[in-house]
Amino acid sequence: MENPIKLFPLEGTDNESNYKVIGDRSEWSSPKQAIAPIFAVSKDSNREWQFLGTGFFIAQGLLVTARHVFEGIYEEWGEDGFRNQINDPYIIHNVSGNNAIIRPIISTSTSVHTDTIVAQVGTIPNQINACLPLKRDKPKPGDLAFTYAYPNTKVFDGPDGRDVVMEPSFYRGNVIEYFPKKRDSTFIKWPSFQVDFYMHPGASGGPVFDKDGKVFGINCASMEPDRNIAYVTSIDSVKDASVHHAKFEGKFYENLPLRTLIKAGVIKFF
Repeated sequence: MENPIKLFPLEGTDNESNYKVIGDRSEWSSPKQAIAPIFAVSKDSNREWQFLGTGFFIAQGLLVTARHVFEGIYEEWGEDGFRNQINDPYIIHNVSGNNAIIRPIISTSTSVHTDTIVAQVGTIPNQINACLPLKRDKPKPGDLAFTYAYPNTKVFDGPDGRDVVMEPSFYRGNVIEYFPKKRDSTFIKWPSFQVDFYMHPGASGGPVFDKDGKVFGINCASMEPDRNIAYVTSIDSVKDASVHHAKFEGKFYENLPLRTLIKAGVIKFF
């Protein structure tokens, strides 16, 4: 049965034929195999779904997104100073063609003082994810910058239950300015870039690529109602995160620094 909801392209959507997929394996044919939408599913009996944002894989089972995307997982701060997790986070991972699977996010690690989270995603037998290459050098003002993200996503109740319609797209612009330490002291207090593509709500956490198709940033914030002012966190922020309860090279780590995985070539910077 055809979905009753038809999603039309959002403002700023670029033609997918203008882009070529670069991944860690030659058989990857779509950016959807490495870039996924993130959802919150309520813990109550209704199991309501809420779309949160976009994330992308940098290694097997390791997904990067913006920290503020996970605000939808928790309730507001309580009087006791703690926040309770009221939703379970999941991604919908496109593994090939139109085949997609739901994968739970089992733990997260924040990058200190930045808007970055590295999430550990539950593994699925006989399934692997594509991984995006990360950029070591910084693009310059005027250089091409583009993102691939899922802001055009809707959750609705269909005739056979709850359905999700997704139309991920490319959004293209240029680097305007690089802030090597911080943009300001209150809003974006970490290394970041200003770009001029339209960053829609829901694109948060998505990868930002340079002209060579390598990731140099993570979608962070737009300046609505302006359509051409947006900010992306430097991809270097992932280096400060860790993987919890991980086994690597025969050793068990309570907290395995991502710097160790980068040094070993598990996470690839170019």
